[in-house]
Amino acid sequence: MVSVPKMTRREGNMKFCVECGRALADTAKFCGSCGAPAAPAAQGANAGPAGGTSQPQPGPQSYEAVSAHRPMHAAQPQQPAPVPQTASTQPLAQPQPIAPTQPIAQQPYAPQQAAPAPSFAPPASAAPAPAFPVPAGAGAPVTGADAALAPAARARHGWRIAAIIAAVVAVAVGGTLAWAIPNVPAVRQLLGMGPKNPGAVTMQVLQSTQDVSSAKFNMTFEELNGSTPTGNKVTIDGKYALGANTDASLFDVQVSDPSDDASGRLVWSGGAFGGQITGDGFDDQYAYVDVNGMRDDLQKLLEYELDATTAKQYTDLVFNVKDAIVKDGKIDSKGALKVFNDGMSAIDDEYAKEYRKYMPNEAVNQQYADFVNAFFTKGLEDSAVQARVFPGKTETKVDGGTKLSYDLNMVEFAHELANYWTANQNSYPDLRKTLVDAAGSEADFNDAVKQMQDWNPDSDEVPGITVAVTYGSGYRFDALEVTLKEPGGGSEAYRMNLTVSDQNKVSADDADAAQFMSTAKQKNTIDLGKLMDSSYSSSSYYY
Repeated sequence: MVSVPKMTRREGNMKFCVECGRALADTAKFCGSCGAPAAPAAQGANAGPAGGTSQPQPGPQSYEAVSAHRPMHAAQPQQPAPVPQTASTQPLAQPQPIAPTQPIAQQPYAPQQAAPAPSFAPPASAAPAPAFPVPAGAGAPVTGADAALAPAARARHGWRIAAIIAAVVAVAVGGTLAWAIPNVPAVRQLLGMGPKNPGAVTMQVLQSTQDVSSAKFNMTFEELNGSTPTGNKVTIDGKYALGANTDASLFDVQVSDPSDDASGRLVWSGGAFGGQITGDGFDDQYAYVDVNGMRDDLQKLLEYELDATTAKQYTDLVFNVKDAIVKDGKIDSKGALKVFNDGMSAIDDEYAKEYRKYMPNEAVNQQYADFVNAFFTKGLEDSAVQARVFPGKTETKVDGGTKLSYDLNMVEFAHELANYWTANQNSYPDLRKTLVDAAGSEADFNDAVKQMQDWNPDSDEVPGITVAVTYGSGYRFDALEVTLKEPGGGSEAYRMNLTVSDQNKVSADDADAAQFMSTAKQKNTIDLGKLMDSSYSSSSYYY
């Protein structure tokens, strides 16, 4: 998907947001009032008729009129932020190392859209995401204003390279808590005995998964009317086993949706993907992709846009990152991100150069992790704060462990986060500079934090969130349940439930998975290399 940012407009020598009309600084990357991205200066009124390009006009415009002036951007994978989003199934932050990105790719306080579930969508919220501190997620660099002025073929093809880069970053930094969730001994050392607030306890439970090299899991998403299931339910059963490296690991996921009489399975094993789709009214469909055997096909695809040497560099980078994701029975997102950054530093083309402009240093990553750790272990520990942020807290003993349940008041959480940042921001100078640069100016950044401190939405704008986490000895993760309730006290609700079992007992040499991969290879119905080539050259592939 190509992400198209909103443009700004200029009147005289001033720059205005085309979304809300607010005057902006020339250096602003986004509007401090509504969160709409600001276009680079080359895309504003200064690129006048003498430059041979038409300009956006002030006032309301049609989608087509505005789109004619918008540069293409690579799809940006979203990253976890230290503030839970109102439509997310994750109740608490899972901060990751700050991967390089364009500052406008994801605004620190722009409203987030709910991700639709397979057969039903959770209720959307009009509540804005808190302003600070949410460094933008991992993503490939946008191609810049030059892409909008390039030849037609380049305009059609250029984003694909960036999309590939974005996909690699998403894999490299996603799916792991290894970097940013504080380890239990460090947390206990901070406070002398360990934090007791629900946010910190939940983080410690999630952190325990870093020491689990294999497990089985079951996840369900279901729609509720009040507390009664409506029958709309999607079930995901899976297992994983982390080996010495990525190719030696196993990931096996099966999805079923009874309401659609459909199911599917996806397995990674031995450096290959195997897939199956089953449904009422059609024969089973199988797919088998030997990823390591796709190296030549990927390079050929990249050569549509790049010279052969650069295409090979990107191809090698993709496979090097893939190999670095798993190391010695653990997800190594930090190592994979380093491999990616080192690879991008060695490539000398426009995409890599743009990426390097926003590559954060180690100090920024460390200060980001330090701030999140301090906020969850100190900022939320006061009993009065807990009563506001986590109302309805209960703890009960269950078989072999403890079940902690609480409501999450998003508005109070946002206020506490902004207040804690305001009081302690001087302790994180490199992180602060990065966020100010992303905001465009000191004034815009301070305005965003102030909006977060003053956020006071109506009751029908923010959904209710209830969290229940079950854990055993040593904060061992057993289960997590998150329920989103319709804003305003309505009866509609959605519940996600995740349970984990057989921890450190699943083998990568799983017999059932091996048999499935053999069947998928025998009954494979696609030639991915040919499909990639034909899709790239087909006019129907263009948007």
